Amino acid sequence: MDSGETSLYPPINMMHDQNRWSFIRKVYSIVAFQLLLTAVVASVFIFVSPVANFFNNYVPIYVHTILIIFALFSVDYYHHKYPLNYFLLVIFTISLALRVGLSCVLASGNGKIIVPVMLTTIVVVFNLSLYTFWAAKRGYDFNFLHPLLVWVGVLLVIIIFTSVR
Repeated sequence: MDSGETSLYPPINMMHDQNRWSFIRKVYSIVAFQLLLTAVVASVFIFVSPVANFFNNYVPIYVHTILIIFALFSVDYYHHKYPLNYFLLVIFTISLALRVGLSCVLASGNGKIIVPVMLTTIVVVFNLSLYTFWAAKRGYDFNFLHPLLVWVGVLLVIIIFTSVR
């Protein structure tokens, strides 16, 4: 690294342990909330057919897209304004959850495809969380896993495309 460049992330020893763990808790709580909200909305779409029919028949797809783009740019612009940034993040999460719920209904009418995907996501997030908490206490990061993660990602894409019927 040149002398004029600065790192995006501060070194582990520069961040106080209490601040680091509070940041990790905050990020995990936000991600958990987003996953939970998406699962709830997708479940409503799967199990309450009038909701899915309404969004499928009366709400054009470009409305979801405009809402997602608006929320994404708004969250980026107002990320330092405290109550507003969380509200915009909730709007972004709900708009994506609507798209996920509608996709779940259209991909499989009875939600059979949702359970394996949900279980796979839970296993991956749980294992990454365990590794993150273990590695954060020892000052490690994911840099050494970069080649492995790239190939696992390529394999997952291949599996997804070969399993779609």
